[in-house]
Amino acid sequence: MPNPEEQSNQDVSEGTETLQEIADEVEAEREQAGRKMTVPDDDTPEDDGETREDHQDDGDPKLGATPVARVEQSGGTIRP
Repeated sequence: MPNPEEQSNQDVSEGTETLQEIADEVEAEREQAGRKMTVPDDDTPEDDGETREDHQDDGDPKLGATPVARVEQSGGTIRP
């Protein structure tokens, strides 16, 4: 009887190979059709905007998390 862990590893390996073959086929079809896939550039100034995490330590109550006690006292409904 085969070892279940070895069988699982073999299944994962076969699945990975199958997915890679499919990805290669799709890429070849796109190149043939003239639609080469390009990955968007995430390193742009537009992506460097401020986020909620940038303000968590500023003490701004509008941008921070609601204290747990307030949620519990209101029966789960967040109230101002």
